[in-house]
Amino acid sequence: MVHATRVAFLVRWEKRALRRVHFWSMVSSYFVDATLVSFRMISCRNIAHPLAAGAWRRLCLPSRDRKGAVLRSCATFALCMFAVSCGSLRAPDATSSWYPLEPGNSWIYQQEALTGDLAHPDVERWTIEEKIIGSAKVPEVAGTLVTKTITVLTGSARAPFETHLLIRENCVYLLDGPEANGASDVPVGPTGSVSALDGANHIRPEYRGALLRRDVPADFCFPIVKGDRWGRVATTSPADEFVWEVAGVNSDPFGAPGADTFHVWTPLGSGEVMDRWFAKGIGVMQEVEEHHGTYDEDRRRLLSATIHGKTQKFELKPARTVPFDGEECQGPGWHHFARSDGSLFESLADCTSYMATTAVK
Repeated sequence: MVHATRVAFLVRWEKRALRRVHFWSMVSSYFVDATLVSFRMISCRNIAHPLAAGAWRRLCLPSRDRKGAVLRSCATFALCMFAVSCGSLRAPDATSSWYPLEPGNSWIYQQEALTGDLAHPDVERWTIEEKIIGSAKVPEVAGTLVTKTITVLTGSARAPFETHLLIRENCVYLLDGPEANGASDVPVGPTGSVSALDGANHIRPEYRGALLRRDVPADFCFPIVKGDRWGRVATTSPADEFVWEVAGVNSDPFGAPGADTFHVWTPLGSGEVMDRWFAKGIGVMQEVEEHHGTYDEDRRRLLSATIHGKTQKFELKPARTVPFDGEECQGPGWHHFARSDGSLFESLADCTSYMATTAVK
């Protein structure tokens, strides 16, 4: 996996803020200039006394240079106002074009839980539908709270339940449910923690404070580019838990045909690693959460997605992940894992050689 560095998310927004301050300073300057010119012209039209004719000519008929400066100021002011108007239309939160979390959109996944022996695991399989049913602005964090229902369609009789996401500053935070993986828990005291939402699904003050301090790792940040990383906060562990890294773009056969698919991954702690395949404009295509040690694996694979009323079906090749280290090539490991490009190992020796010569995870 590529461990690339990038300018921190906060620094990027600070630079944008400085550019906005400079721009509005320029706009206000032209606004004042144009306002004074307009006032002057109106005042001149009100001079009607014949004795004031000379003064009128000197005051109200500007020279060519003065007239040119006035016209340039007014024209520049008009262009600035046009830029503000167009900029406001062109620069919405990037999340909507990457992850369509608008009400009515839905995704159907096949879920698998595998345990026991790696060569012959016990497998539980079911399908679920995830559907966005609502969204609401949350002014205190300058974000949008999205509500999603999860309905089990086959393989289990579990009742539907809700989960919640927060969209804020081009990032998505999973607030609860099995996908959150504890990343949304906020430390309280030396050993305690609280979840992001209270019993009424309102954001807790502790979470709000941590979010505004940028102490909460995001699950997705857009736009996604190869080598990018996000999720590092002041409390990030030395193992970089919940720090997501983009391993590749269309680098394996596990993504959506005809769409850019980004393979991202993060360590979850205690030997667990999560890999996701995300396609722009669709969402999560596949997900593998695996415990490296005592075998335990949870899988999710997209079967269909309905975005803005249009349904698209998928027949994705089940994703494979790379070994955590050379030891995992032993036994049935080399059959189970694959190279970072998705190609299979031919033998134990092939797997161990690959791990010895390739920088992965």
